Amino acid sequence: MRARPAWIALAVALAACNDGPERAGIALAADTSTDWKIAQVADFDGDGLLDALWSNQDGGEMAVWTFRGQALHLPGPVIPGPPGGGWAAITAGDFNGDGLYDALWWNAERQSFAIWLMRGTELMEAGPEIPGPPGGGWTASTAGDLDGDGCADVVFYDDKANRLCVFLMRGTCLADMGPMLPGPAGDGWISVNTGDFNFARLQSLLWFNQDTGAMAIWLMAGTRVLDPGPSIPGPGAGWTATYDADFNYDGMADVLWSNTGTGRAAVWLMQGTRVLERGPEIPAPAGAGWIALGAGDANGDGMADIYWCAPGRPARMSVTLMAGDRMIAPGPVIPGPP
Repeated sequence: MRARPAWIALAVALAACNDGPERAGIALAADTSTDWKIAQVADFDGDGLLDALWSNQDGGEMAVWTFRGQALHLPGPVIPGPPGGGWAAITAGDFNGDGLYDALWWNAERQSFAIWLMRGTELMEAGPEIPGPPGGGWTASTAGDLDGDGCADVVFYDDKANRLCVFLMRGTCLADMGPMLPGPAGDGWISVNTGDFNFARLQSLLWFNQDTGAMAIWLMAGTRVLDPGPSIPGPGAGWTATYDADFNYDGMADVLWSNTGTGRAAVWLMQGTRVLERGPEIPAPAGAGWIALGAGDANGDGMADIYWCAPGRPARMSVTLMAGDRMIAPGPVIPGPP
C-alpha cells in the first residue's frame, strides 16, 4: 500500500478534530539501559511550582517528577512512549487548558508528533499520531499558547531551509496548520522556546543561532509574526540560549544562557525584543556535565529559578534559587531515574 501524501494525512488530522481524536495504544516496556535527561520543567500537578519531565530518547520513555522547591516530592513512574521506535518526549505544554502541563512526543524519522494529556505524574490520554508539516527536515521544537485560546500550540522549524511553521492545537487534536514562514536572516537558526516577552498574554519565540551564538525574539500572534526582533549577540564562545522564564517578576520572559564548557549559566533580563540587563555568570553544581536547561518558579516567590541537568547513567539534577539575575542558594544534587 502506498503511503498517504503529507497533505492528505494533514487533512485527515484536521478532520479528526471534529469527530474526536483516535486513541493511541500504549507501547510495551522499552529498554531502560540508556541515558535520561530533563526535557522540560513545567507545572504538571497544578500547585504553581515547577516539576521535571524526564525523557529517555533511546528507550522511548518518559517520567514526570514533582517538586516542592529544591526538594523532590514524588518521582513518577516510567511511562513507555507511543508504539514503534524513534519517539522522544521533547517538551511540555498545557494543551487542553486544564492548568496542568502535558507531554509532546516527536518522531524525527516519521516527521510526526503526538500529545499525551497528563494529570500530575499519570497519563490520562494518549493522543493520536499527527504528521508534521509537509516535506522533510522539520523539527518539533517547543510548545506554547501562541493564539491566546488557553491551549498550547506546537512550533516547528527547519534549520536547513530556514523556515518556521506553527500548528494550532486543541487538546490532542490539530485545529489549524499555519503558513510556512522564513526564519531570521542567515543560516544556523533554531527555535528554542516560547515565552511572553512583551506582557501580551501570548507566547512568542526565542531563536538561537548555532553558528554565531546570537539570539532573537520574535513577537507572535497565533501563526503570524508581529515583530521579528533584531539579532542580538550572545555572551561569547561556548554559550547557548537554552530557555526563557520570568526571572525578575515583571511579567515578561527573560533568557537563560548555558555554557557547557565552563559549567556556568547566565540570565539576561529582557524587555520585549531588547536586552534590559546582562546578568553575571552563575556556577553549576559541583562536578562535570551540567547544563542549565530549564527555568521557572521553584519556591513560589514569583521569580524563576534555574534547573540543572547532567545527563548520564544515572542522570543528575539540581535547582538553584534565583532573585532576578543573581543566585540566592544552590540546591542539593538529586539522582535521576535509574
